[in-house]
Amino acid sequence: MKKSYYQEHKKEIRRYMGKYRKKHRKERRAYMKSYYEDHREERKASDRKYYESHRKERIAYSKNYRRTHRKEREKYARKNMRKLKKNPPYKKAGNYLREKLEELDKSQSWLALQLGVSREAVSEYLKGVYFPREERRRRLYKALEIKKSDLENLIEES
Repeated sequence: MKKSYYQEHKKEIRRYMGKYRKKHRKERRAYMKSYYEDHREERKASDRKYYESHRKERIAYSKNYRRTHRKEREKYARKNMRKLKKNPPYKKAGNYLREKLEELDKSQSWLALQLGVSREAVSEYLKGVYFPREERRRRLYKALEIKKSDLENLIEES
C-alpha cells in the first residue's frame, strides 16, 4: 500500500525537529514552515497520487463497513430505544395528546392519517418517546383542536 507524503517523510521531519528541539518554539515553527513550503509541490503531487490510487479501496471499505456494521448499529439503536422507553422525555405531552384523542373519540390510525405518519409514530408520540417537529405539530394542533401554548408548556416542563 502506497504511503502519503507525510507517512513517507515522518522520520526525516522528526529528525529535523530533534535538531531544533532545544531552541525556541518560534524558531522551530519557522523552520518547519520553511521545510513545508520548500516541499509543498512535491507533497501535493504525492498526496494526489495517494488519494487517487486509494479511492476505490476507500469506497469499497466504506461499503463493507456499512454492511458488516449494520447489526452493531441496529443493536446500539435498540439499546437507546430501551432507555428512551424507560424514561420518556415527553411523557406529560403524550398523556395530554392521549386524553384529547379520547375526548374526540378518535383512534391512533385516524391521527396518523391526519399527520401523514405511520401509526407506530403516533404511538411513540402518545407514549412520550418522541415528539413531532414544527410542521407536523401544526397539523396536530388542527387535528386535535389544541392551543399551541398548552402543548408547548407541557413540552417545556418535561
